[in-house]
Amino acid sequence: MTSFVPLDDAPRWVGRQLFESPWMTVTQQHMDLFHASTDLNPSVTDMAVCEANPAPDLVDGFWLSSMLAAMHFNHNPIRSPGMWGLNLGSDQVRYISPVFVGNRIRYRCTLDAVVPHSHGTILVTTNTTEIEGGTRPAMVAVIRTLSSTEPQLPRGRAGP
Repeated sequence: MTSFVPLDDAPRWVGRQLFESPWMTVTQQHMDLFHASTDLNPSVTDMAVCEANPAPDLVDGFWLSSMLAAMHFNHNPIRSPGMWGLNLGSDQVRYISPVFVGNRIRYRCTLDAVVPHSHGTILVTTNTTEIEGGTRPAMVAVIRTLSSTEPQLPRGRAGP
């Protein structure tokens, strides 16, 4: 990514594609590392439900979702000095087509809305995961990110 969009200019990008990632091949190592980091392995989790899995090379949908963080860090052009982002969650995530180890995928991101917030700006994006040669997306996720250039995230306090 060579050109940046300052956070203050984000409203001008509503309705436009922010980025399209390069194609990447999903590997077994991706799945192994994901499973290890989420305790999805027989030494920690009862994996009996997977014993009859007719597609052991099926990619976890949550892995597709987790890749959104890297895609935004690596490709989202909205950046300002000192800017940080806080994931506020997903409004909607749909896994539409299966992805298998060995498939090539890429992510596209469109800016849907820019919402003022007392601690910055909420960026609402639609993120689509495509499968090379596929006719339908693998995943579509609408996410919200609080973005700000404030020097520190305000801390809440416990109690009334």
